[in-house]
Amino acid sequence: MSNQNLRLTMALESFKAEVNTYAKKIRPGNFDSFLDKFDDQTSSDLKSTISKVIPDDLGMNEFFKRASSLDIHFQGESTGLIPLAHEEKQFFENQTNFDLVKSRLESIVNDPQFFQ
Repeated sequence: MSNQNLRLTMALESFKAEVNTYAKKIRPGNFDSFLDKFDDQTSSDLKSTISKVIPDDLGMNEFFKRASSLDIHFQGESTGLIPLAHEEKQFFENQTNFDLVKSRLESIVNDPQFFQ
């Protein structure tokens, strides 16, 4: 049982690392603090542009928070394997959306209107 527990724990840590990598690229920090660094007009334009790129209905914040804070014990299927499989399924079902948001954010970063 301990070898299986170790393998599943390693799989969990690998999954959490992958989720955190996406989270850092898509949700890099406190949005309001970030916007405070710009003048009012640029901040308003940037907020509007980013808000169009990151739809609220994706539930990304909730997913990233839940998935990155998983604390699973692999003593049985219902307490370990099933919750991990559920989160991984949700991650892979949303990965295309995450990649799309990441790509759109990268295009904003490369826009000289906002960043030079």
